[in-house]
Amino acid sequence: MSATTCEEDTGVDESKQDGHPRQQRDASGDASTNHSPAGPRETDGSVSQRAATRLDESRDDITDLVAVFKLLSDETRLKILYVLRDTDEMNVLELCGILKQRQPSVSHHLALLRSKGLIGMRRDGKHNFYHMLPARLDKVAAAVLQVAPGSQGGSGIGAGDGFVPGDGVV
Repeated sequence: MSATTCEEDTGVDESKQDGHPRQQRDASGDASTNHSPAGPRETDGSVSQRAATRLDESRDDITDLVAVFKLLSDETRLKILYVLRDTDEMNVLELCGILKQRQPSVSHHLALLRSKGLIGMRRDGKHNFYHMLPARLDKVAAAVLQVAPGSQGGSGIGAGDGFVPGDGVV
């Protein structure tokens, strides 16, 4: 059944049902693709080449973001960041009491967060005191916003919408 017939039967244009253009058959039965209002895409491969080059240039940033997202996907590590966000610094034993976890576990999570530069440490005698590194979290937020839909190097999300890097981010 063609899209035209379906539209006549149900009153719904199947080619745009979920918001994505689909191939339609013209009168000869050949498939044609709906294009965006901007017109057909370049076919000389230059768009693909630019995208591949940009992806290659971003390889290190992507690898770093993946590592940070893996760290942030753990509930205990997020809790640590939330606790440190509200204090100047805190030692491991204080964090253990708040998180209700044993010292080796908390120390392990702190070491992982520290290895990616999300938190810093100050040693005082036998105790290590941990604190947030907001500049690092600002960089992570900025990197995420660079790939956000509608973002054009600082425009789109985050531009004029009240977003302040580091404010409300972890």
